[in-house]
Amino acid sequence: IDLQAPNVRGRSENFEVVRDASGALTAYRNQFAQGNNIGVQGAATLKWRPGAQDSVNVNLQYVPTWNSLNTDSIERSPSGALRSVLAGVTDYDSNYTAELGADWEHRFSPTFSTKLIGLATTTNVDQSDVFDIYTAPSSCVTRTQSRSTNGGERVARLTATWRVTDDHTLEFGGEGAFNFRETGLNILVQPQGGAQVQLPLAVSNAKVEEIRGEGFVTDVWAIDKGLRLESGFTFEASRITQTGDQNKEREFSYPKPRITATWVMDPSNQFRASVQRD
Repeated sequence: IDLQAPNVRGRSENFEVVRDASGALTAYRNQFAQGNNIGVQGAATLKWRPGAQDSVNVNLQYVPTWNSLNTDSIERSPSGALRSVLAGVTDYDSNYTAELGADWEHRFSPTFSTKLIGLATTTNVDQSDVFDIYTAPSSCVTRTQSRSTNGGERVARLTATWRVTDDHTLEFGGEGAFNFRETGLNILVQPQGGAQVQLPLAVSNAKVEEIRGEGFVTDVWAIDKGLRLESGFTFEASRITQTGDQNKEREFSYPKPRITATWVMDPSNQFRASVQRD
């Protein structure tokens, strides 16, 4: 079990001189930023041998963070007159990554074994921004932004390994996966003394999902002591859908053959040639 608590704080100050193409001075800018990043990182690993024929491994990781950022930008004319001021606060309300992985290997005999692998991941970021923008001589606008991003993956894979003879080994199996990513963006603008107005954004809310499956087979043949041939074939098929502000769907299929020859000429030299479609 491993537990860490990273905490990163800092402040930056920047001064900019802005010039046009001819080199004439057009503006001065002072920018300030102060970030506060607090996090916890926890991880755990379990290795278990319930019997002589079985091995189990489990990995778990969870990383939440609580971040914020204050920003200020002041712009002045070459004479020093105030042009604009921007003051902003950014908060990451729910920000984390999590992962759970496990595998189980069972040996039926010295020549045949299977392995089941599972993996689940998820990420989430919720971000809110509030900017007060003053423009000389008297204009003031508050801009509020909210963003969210959520994604993850779920994978299951089953592999069987069969040592047919001392010279031949077959590996075959299949994998299924589900992936998703969902995003949202909302922007509101409010003039001083006025009502909030939502800005129209194209495809600001969308969810994309993929369902993917594949089957595979691999043959490893030790032709003689120095020559080895490995050939395989994988067929992958998937469907990707988008929902939200727009709805779309596409399907894909893809065969992926491969072959690799390895020749060990002597203890100091090895030659390898391969062809694959990926």
